[in-house]
Amino acid sequence: MIGLSYKALRRISICPFVGFSPREDLVKLIASPLYDVINSSEAKNFAKGNEYSFLHCTKPEIDIESQVGSYDKQIYSKGKSNLSKFINNNWLLPDTESRIYIYSIRKESHIQYGVLCGSSVSDYESKIIKTHELTREVKVQDRFSLIQAQNANTEPVMFLYKHNKNISNLISQITSNKPFITYLDNDNSEHCIWKSSQNYTKAVIEEFAKVPFSYVADGHHRTEASARLGKLRRKNGIPGDSEYFLSLLFPDNQLQVMEYNRVIKQFPSGVTSKSFIKSLEENFCIFTLDQPVLKEKNTFAMYIEGKWIGLRWVGNDKNQDLLENIDSYILTKYCLKPLLGIEDISKSENIEFIGGIRGSKEIVKKCNEGFAVGFVLRPVSVQDIIDVSDSGLIMPPKSTWFEPKPRSGLVVRLLDNF
Repeated sequence: MIGLSYKALRRISICPFVGFSPREDLVKLIASPLYDVINSSEAKNFAKGNEYSFLHCTKPEIDIESQVGSYDKQIYSKGKSNLSKFINNNWLLPDTESRIYIYSIRKESHIQYGVLCGSSVSDYESKIIKTHELTREVKVQDRFSLIQAQNANTEPVMFLYKHNKNISNLISQITSNKPFITYLDNDNSEHCIWKSSQNYTKAVIEEFAKVPFSYVADGHHRTEASARLGKLRRKNGIPGDSEYFLSLLFPDNQLQVMEYNRVIKQFPSGVTSKSFIKSLEENFCIFTLDQPVLKEKNTFAMYIEGKWIGLRWVGNDKNQDLLENIDSYILTKYCLKPLLGIEDISKSENIEFIGGIRGSKEIVKKCNEGFAVGFVLRPVSVQDIIDVSDSGLIMPPKSTWFEPKPRSGLVVRLLDNF
C-alpha cells in the first residue's frame, strides 16, 4: 500500500542550472535554427561566413571538409572542439548562479512563455514525461554521440504541460522585469529570456512538483538520447548532471500546432494519376477544391496534375478509435500504405515532409518540378497530442509542427567535467 501511494504521488521534477549565454554583442550572430529544422546543406549556407553561428555546435558536419559518413566520429569530435571554442573564447558566458529561466516567443499577435530548466531522466523512464512518437535508432544515436562528446545540452527539448494558474502567475512576476536577452529573428519572431531569482526558482520548482505529467512536444530523439546518457552514467556510478537534460516547458493553452504536409516523389509501378484518384474512392469522398483551405477534420487537400482536389475520409463515426481522429494516421493507413506502397514513412525515400511554416506553396513547387502528388493535412490539436500520449499510443512520424520555435544557442547547459 505504501508503495502504491508513493507511486501515485510522483510528480514532475525539474532542476535549475548555470546557463551559458551569448555575449551581448554576439546574440544575433550566435542564435540559430534548431538542428532538426534544416538539413546539413541548408545549415552550411546559413552559417557561411559566420564563425559565431551556433550551427557549428549543433550540426558540426558543416565544418568537415573531407567526405565522411553522416555519423562519422570526426563529426562529434568537431562538435566538441567547436563548443569548447565558444566557451574558451568567451562567446558564451556563464551565469553567476544556478537558476531556471523564462523564455518567451512572440510572433505577430501570438506569444508563449516557457520555463527553461532541467528535466528528469527518471521522469522519462517512469513515463511521467509522456511521448507520442516512435524514434529512429540512427537519429537517437546521432544525438547521443554529440551530447556525450560535447558533455553538454546545446538545445532544449520542447515539452508541454497542462496549464496551471500558479505557474502562470509566477511567470508573470518573473517577466515583469527586463529580459537579459531580446532577439528579433529573421522571421520577425521576438525571443526574450529572463533570469529567475533564487526565490522564484524555488517557487517554480515547487509548483511543477504538483503537476502530474509533461509531454514531449518537439524533440523525441533528443529526449531519448539524453535519457540513454543519464542511464549509462548512472550505471557507471557517475550520474551527476546527466540525470537531467535541458528542456523548455510551455503550457498547453499557449502552443500553436501547424500542419505537417507530405509530398510523394513517384507513383508505384503501374499506377497513374487517374488510377490513383480512382482507388481513393474506396475510403474517401472526392470533392472540388479551389484552394487548400480545410475547414473540417478528416479532410485533406491533394495537389495532383496541377490542381487541388479535396478528400474527405468516409470512415468517420462515433465508434472510431482514438488514432482515427488523427489525420496523419488516416492518410497513412488508408492512402500512403495501401495505395502508394509506403510501408514505413520514417524510412521511405519516396516521401518528403513539409512543415506548415512553408505552406502549400512548397507542395505546388515540388509537384511542378516533378513530384507525383502532395497532401495538405489539418494540424492536430494540442489536446490530440495529450490524449494520444495519455493512452500510450503512437502518432505517425512528422504529425506535429510547432510554430514559432525557440532558437538554438541562447542558453546552453554544460554537464559535469565539461
